[in-house]
Amino acid sequence: MTKQTLIVIAGTLLCVLLLAGVALAMDSDNYRLDWFTPLTGGGGGPASSTNYAVNFTVGQAVIGVSASTNYRGCLGYWCGEFEYRVFLPLVMRNYS
Repeated sequence: MTKQTLIVIAGTLLCVLLLAGVALAMDSDNYRLDWFTPLTGGGGGPASSTNYAVNFTVGQAVIGVSASTNYRGCLGYWCGEFEYRVFLPLVMRNYS
């Protein structure tokens, strides 16, 4: 075995060990992020932990509300809980 081959094997092993540590660090009592979640239909589904929950879809536009006990996320271009009014004089300014 040459020195170069040994360095490549050692580097690969080191990378695998470091990535495994990062994957294990993604779990705690309050937060959890799984790299593998079962896909349903076109892909996606629920992912949750003690304090957070999210529903996701793979391959489609993300829109709508995702909520858990303590947090609420509104996703997409037209998602929001605020009321808006169209200021008609501004819209009609150049109309004649």
